[in-house]
Amino acid sequence: MKKSRILIMLHLALWLAVGFTVQASAYIDPSVVSGLLVSVAGAVVACSAAFFIVWRKLKKKVSKTLGIDENANKEVEEDLVIKEDKEDK
Repeated sequence: MKKSRILIMLHLALWLAVGFTVQASAYIDPSVVSGLLVSVAGAVVACSAAFFIVWRKLKKKVSKTLGIDENANKEVEEDLVIKEDKEDK
């Protein structure tokens, strides 16, 4: 009983969609498409940057809470400072 109702509703929706469809003749300028692509690309870059900023802050906070030190086993090189003597000039 339920399947037949679903099929009838789908059939009705299909016929309504086909019956009320209006033919539209429109032209999309290439500059509009390129502008849209640039906008979408900018939105994707901005969202990914925001995601990674939040991810790094969250990771830092969780590491601090759990007492995890990311630099515990890393070797650190000493800074090399070169000083010139006044006599060498």
